[in-house]
Amino acid sequence: MNDMKKTKKQLVQELLELRLQVSQTNPVKVSGETSSFSEHLPEDFYRDFLEDTDDLIQTITPDGRFLYVNNSWLNTLGYNRPDIKNLLLTDIIHPDSSAHCNKFLDLLKMGIPLDIFQVELITRQKRKVVVEASVHAHYSEDNLVYVQCILRDITERREAEESLRKLEALESSLLAAIPHAVVGLRERTIVFANQAVEAVFGWKPDELLNRTTRIFYRSDEEYEEIGKHFYTVLEKQRTHNKDFLCRHKDGRDILCRLSASVVGQKLEHKEIVVIYEDITEHVRFEKALLESERKYADFYQNSPDGYHSLGPDGMILEVNDTWLRMFGYSRDEIVGKVTLTELLDGEGMRIFRETFKQLKEKGSIENIQYLLRRKDGSQVPVLISASAVYDAQGNFLKTRTIVRDISARISYRNMLEQALEEWRVTFDSMPCGILLLDLEFTIIRANKYIASLYDLSFKELKERRCFELIRSKQLEEHYYGIRSQSRISIRPFEYFEEAMNRYFMLSLTLIPDVSGITKAFVLTVVDISDLKDKHKKLAESKEAFFNMLKELDFSYRELRELHDGLIHSFVNAIDAKSPWTKGHSERVTEYALAIATAMGFEGEEINILRNASLLHDIGKIGTYDIILDNPKKLSPEEHDMINLHPVKGEAILHPIKQLEAVLPIIRHHHEQMDGTGYPDGLKGEEIPLFARVLCVADAFDSMTSDRPYRPARNKEYAISELKICSGTQFDPVVVKAFLEILDAMEISDRTLKRTDVIPLKPRR
Repeated sequence: MNDMKKTKKQLVQELLELRLQVSQTNPVKVSGETSSFSEHLPEDFYRDFLEDTDDLIQTITPDGRFLYVNNSWLNTLGYNRPDIKNLLLTDIIHPDSSAHCNKFLDLLKMGIPLDIFQVELITRQKRKVVVEASVHAHYSEDNLVYVQCILRDITERREAEESLRKLEALESSLLAAIPHAVVGLRERTIVFANQAVEAVFGWKPDELLNRTTRIFYRSDEEYEEIGKHFYTVLEKQRTHNKDFLCRHKDGRDILCRLSASVVGQKLEHKEIVVIYEDITEHVRFEKALLESERKYADFYQNSPDGYHSLGPDGMILEVNDTWLRMFGYSRDEIVGKVTLTELLDGEGMRIFRETFKQLKEKGSIENIQYLLRRKDGSQVPVLISASAVYDAQGNFLKTRTIVRDISARISYRNMLEQALEEWRVTFDSMPCGILLLDLEFTIIRANKYIASLYDLSFKELKERRCFELIRSKQLEEHYYGIRSQSRISIRPFEYFEEAMNRYFMLSLTLIPDVSGITKAFVLTVVDISDLKDKHKKLAESKEAFFNMLKELDFSYRELRELHDGLIHSFVNAIDAKSPWTKGHSERVTEYALAIATAMGFEGEEINILRNASLLHDIGKIGTYDIILDNPKKLSPEEHDMINLHPVKGEAILHPIKQLEAVLPIIRHHHEQMDGTGYPDGLKGEEIPLFARVLCVADAFDSMTSDRPYRPARNKEYAISELKICSGTQFDPVVVKAFLEILDAMEISDRTLKRTDVIPLKPRR
């Protein structure tokens, strides 16, 4: 019975020894072992045990010959028992394990025991088999006699382990490839986390193990809330996802999309896998995209121009809100129900058919003009520019068409033509002669005074040299001075016409283009015969001479007053352009002179600044009233037209020699200290000092006066703006001087209305 308690390994070992002794002709006595097997169970017990085991059993000699193999060995390696006689150990060892086996045999021969090891065998059919070997060596007088081996086939286990290793590698790769945090939870405790958890939450995976997911949330309440929510759902279904606010390691909030899945078929021990996807930027981008789409849609629907899309048959497929407002229809009335030809008159229909064909063939058309009928029956002049849309085969699908209402443009053109006609009437009504000359002094245009004076028609005057009419040596000198590009005088000079026996005062004015290059001249012819007669009478009598001196002195004062009166007439002309700027020039003049006086200027410098201040906006005479009085926000084109008034003002006054000193002040009174002003973008000391003074005075009055687009600001607001913009828009020295004398000017706290006029004393 004690033998029945022996282990399987011990029984196999004893059976091998028994079989070896029986098979040997000269049994070898193994030192240190019992000399008899008679005490053991019957041999057939061991034989059946060895033959029925799943392990491979073999006994080999030191030179690698087989003494015994069991049935499992034969079946696994594909041999028959007779094959064993001629088979060596090297025949069944796979080449990859040959060196290891030779090494192991050498160790056994040296008496060194071996631990269990793995070795690769090769079957008769050349199939590789991996076994786990347990060996026991038998010695006689320290010499190796035979080796008993128990081999366990672990091929499938190795394959399973390899598959598991690959699966684990794949799982690891998948987890590493997932850009979102992946954590495994058991009872809400983190049991694993991928590397991406650091990118999402800032925590390293090792820092999270064995900690609860409370670390991911902002408060205990939110931690409990999300637990109740998710686990309640996961008890009924295997997966669930929800967006939730989480907390980064650095303390900032992040919005995560949580996707949870139950581990196994049912929820036990709250074992789940959770993916945390940081969607903070994604949500921000989506919001920005929606906002961009909203702005684009708003821009499209409320663009200054109308838009429509036409199908191949001219059917209106789409319109924007501007188009609907432009023509008075609702979208339901027009889209998909009306062709464009139904809104055209006969001429418009002809133009449309021609240009629509061109559009289909060429892909685009531009600046096509016709009339479109509004819902109320009125017609709107429009300018059309369109592009074609084709399918992949090049077939025409629809148009993209911009529809621009040009009613205002036509109105402006009519106003311009009217202004031109008014100028012609004024030109012909002047009480003196006016000739417009080119660079060769050829007559381009003459007024009625000249035509009447020389009894010639306009056609007869045109293209004549002015020397044919006015035979003045000084005029010829002017001409030759211009030809030689030398400096010429523009002072008036006298001319006596013998044929008429009359004296004339001639004045030549240069007309430059926008770049300052002279392109034409205006020759003014004034009859001064009566004045010359007075001079003659003065010479005849001393008393008359003195009386004439007095009269001349009075005339001179009258001319001086006429000079000032003309300037004020210019100011009144500016005020007449727009009721919103009435009194503006006088108030700006008062502010500017007060500033200059405080800064120590006097005499002729003050006179120059007075004239410049009164005339600083004369360029607005060339600006349309509809723009000056526009209560709405100006378009970029309208802004550009307004911004030309300093240049226009300089050009208007350029012919007047006496006002030469005011030209740079008028041109640059809208320049700013930081160089962002206009028209030349001057900055700092590049801007004339009086232009900087005028800029402050002009800005203060503009802010404290009503404008069509806003009511007047109060005095405190204007002072605050001057201080804020000091150094960028305004000269700090000028602002300081103005603020120091502002209270002394007794300006009331109420803002100056456009009807207020500050009286100015005429200059004597």
